[in-house]
Amino acid sequence: MNSFNILRPVCLLSFLFTMVGCTSNDPNTQIATAIARDAAMSKADFDTLASSTYGPKLDDVRDKSLTLVVFSLRHPDAIDESMNSEFEFLKSITPKPSEIATEITRKGAPLTCIHSDRITNLEITIDGETAIGTVSFLVPELYRGRIGFVARYIDSQWRVIEFRMPAHGIQLSKTAEGVWALK
Repeated sequence: MNSFNILRPVCLLSFLFTMVGCTSNDPNTQIATAIARDAAMSKADFDTLASSTYGPKLDDVRDKSLTLVVFSLRHPDAIDESMNSEFEFLKSITPKPSEIATEITRKGAPLTCIHSDRITNLEITIDGETAIGTVSFLVPELYRGRIGFVARYIDSQWRVIEFRMPAHGIQLSKTAEGVWALK
């Protein structure tokens, strides 16, 4: 039997697990995936952001996803350092919408400011079916941040139900209708 025939079943199993969405049992990995998914914006909101000259206005959208909120923040030259720790562009000027769009869409879906491979640190305290923590992320040469969150284990998966940026005065919560709203 040649090496291809030996490896073929392993390759097929790996492919099938990938296609059916089998995931890790590790809560940290599951929560990192949930953060990327739940921070994402809709395609319609992405189109608004991508066509914007100065960034979208939150009043123009119903679903105030974390991705939309962080890119709608105004970034003056002199900003409080605590605000920079929550979210900071790494360029001296606010990046063009096309630069942001390239990052948000680089994996296809979800359309998110925090792809799981951009997470640099995840601090989590899990108590039963609730996880509270902070996620740090870095997109080289574009932006970085550190944002608080609350996640719950619902229907056999972790779901973020709240994002917090206290220095900016921002707290996002998932509504009963399934959209993100500012508290």
